[in-house]
Amino acid sequence: MRTAAMVLWCSFLVASAGTMFCFAFVDPAPLGNALLTFGLEAGRMTLYSLGFLFFWALCAASGALTLWMSRPQ
Repeated sequence: MRTAAMVLWCSFLVASAGTMFCFAFVDPAPLGNALLTFGLEAGRMTLYSLGFLFFWALCAASGALTLWMSRPQ
């Protein structure tokens, strides 16, 4: 349980920094406009949230895979 919490907390911190860095240079408005062509409506806050969740999942998967591969057999 402690290992899972450690992976999730570290991935949360890295995802926060990654989201800030990414959206400092990328404006999500054009992506929101592109989604309108498919009938989906997404505002900036929704796209910021989805971007953060993507970064968090990516970092959590990376941390979990690292822990899994570093365990002795």
